[in-house]
Amino acid sequence: MKYLIRAIVVAIVVTVVGLGVEVKYGGIDPVMVMCLSPDTSSRFISVPDGAIWNQETSIAEADTRDYGAMVAWINAATALPCLTDSSGARIEIRSLRIIERAADGQESVIRSISFPGNADIPADFRGALFPRLPVWFGETKGVPDTNDISNVGENGFVIDLSRASQQIYHAWTDPRTSIVSGARYFIEAEVRISGAARLQFGVDYWRDLSVDYNGTYDKTCRASNNCEVWISDWFGDTSGQFVTIRVPSAS
Repeated sequence: MKYLIRAIVVAIVVTVVGLGVEVKYGGIDPVMVMCLSPDTSSRFISVPDGAIWNQETSIAEADTRDYGAMVAWINAATALPCLTDSSGARIEIRSLRIIERAADGQESVIRSISFPGNADIPADFRGALFPRLPVWFGETKGVPDTNDISNVGENGFVIDLSRASQQIYHAWTDPRTSIVSGARYFIEAEVRISGAARLQFGVDYWRDLSVDYNGTYDKTCRASNNCEVWISDWFGDTSGQFVTIRVPSAS
């Protein structure tokens, strides 16, 4: 049956394209396409559909010698952009730390953000919602989160993805943190992830603490004012427990 459904979808798309009708995503609701097949249960999907980075990646081309600042960030999304499949998709973060490893191997926590119960979201952790369909991060500014999706509860910072299955919640540390040439930087976070929710971490470098985004993405970091340096794996359901995640895993 699932193959018949897929064939029908393909036929419709081909027909629409053949007629030259200019409609978004081939005239088919992208959410419907993702949810048609019965074998797309979020329980068996470790990487959210459409994700830019599927696994832990260090950008080998990144030349960061002229960079003096960084931000730590998270991406949060459901396994699939299906409203009916996002029930219970929840992430709770108790704390987030940036760890600096000096050239001699010594490590120190250079930034620590905690989310105590029943308090406001710390000012040094900013979040926004970005589009997921038809492509991830279809625009660069996003919509600032106004506590419709996130809040601070009894167990820390809560991201309720059941209300945003067709979007990505992206948050980052602010202001930027100074970095030292030759040092390496890690993120350590205490989190609980439930249901269809998936969580990813990463680090962006900036040329300094205040330079503006210049509208350029450059994997090598030469033409841009900021660039990605590493991205973590995706993390899923933690079986009801808070766990400590340290990334990247490569030492």
